[in-house]
Amino acid sequence: MHAIISHSTFDYDANSTVSVIVSFDTDGHIAPIYIRIGESSCKVNSFWISQKFRNVLDYHCNVIDDGVLKPIVLSYHKSEDVWTIPKSSPA
Repeated sequence: MHAIISHSTFDYDANSTVSVIVSFDTDGHIAPIYIRIGESSCKVNSFWISQKFRNVLDYHCNVIDDGVLKPIVLSYHKSEDVWTIPKSSPA
């Protein structure tokens, strides 16, 4: 049996990295504005944040994709400065 040791906070098999355009407020809080998934770019309409792990913030977003409002969960991995979504994400 083979084992893979990772020092990352995310699983490459279950997650895809995505590009996110964000803004910061004066306190350093991050707000996603646009998400790029493959060739598609979606505008973030609204979001709220939860935290399951110490260095990972989950952004529960409503995005506008081709005029349709869709839910998506973005995970921000602070120590790697990487955004991910589950590979089975519908957006």
